[in-house]
Amino acid sequence: KEKFNSQANVYLKTRKKIIGYEEGAGPITESVSSIFIALLLTYISFLVFKEKFSISEFTSFMFAMGLLLDSGKKIQNGYVKIQQASVATTRIHEILSMENPISEPQDPLNFPKDWSQINFNNIDFHFNQEDPLLKGINLIVKKGETIAIVGASGSGKSTLMNLLTRFYDPVRGDVCIDDLNIKQLSLKGLRDNIALVTQDVFLFSDSIENNIRL
Repeated sequence: KEKFNSQANVYLKTRKKIIGYEEGAGPITESVSSIFIALLLTYISFLVFKEKFSISEFTSFMFAMGLLLDSGKKIQNGYVKIQQASVATTRIHEILSMENPISEPQDPLNFPKDWSQINFNNIDFHFNQEDPLLKGINLIVKKGETIAIVGASGSGKSTLMNLLTRFYDPVRGDVCIDDLNIKQLSLKGLRDNIALVTQDVFLFSDSIENNIRL
């Protein structure tokens, strides 16, 4: 609860700051512009009375000033958006530059063509020492067999599949195709032979065939 409140307060403070910049940009720009235009109009009026500035030139100038003000507002709003995008880009870069926790074998083997079963041998897995997620899991899935793994949310069903695809590696035990440990296979070769359909399915604006292919 304390952690959530702390994060929520940081988020709220940041959002207030961003909205303040966004909403403050307009009035500040307009106030500065109004003062500048007032001074400029005073000077131009003086030139008009001195007949050094014609009415047509004055009209053209004011029209150009109106276009310039609109552009100035867009630049101001664009600057705020660029700052937001910069933060998001930094976070994405941090994720993309992270070292892959799953290592490729030095001499990767090809995925076996004539395999007969998948073996989960005495699997233990946890994200931290205090909270074991999978413990002593033994499971044999034969080729052509249909298996349903049922359990409460957070019981480790998805994690079990993540171990098969090597998104994680077990803390103890082995996942094998027949007698071949999947750690000996190339990641690409392993994952090319696994089809995954998540429960949160996204449909692209395309044909059913292309959606299935994707």
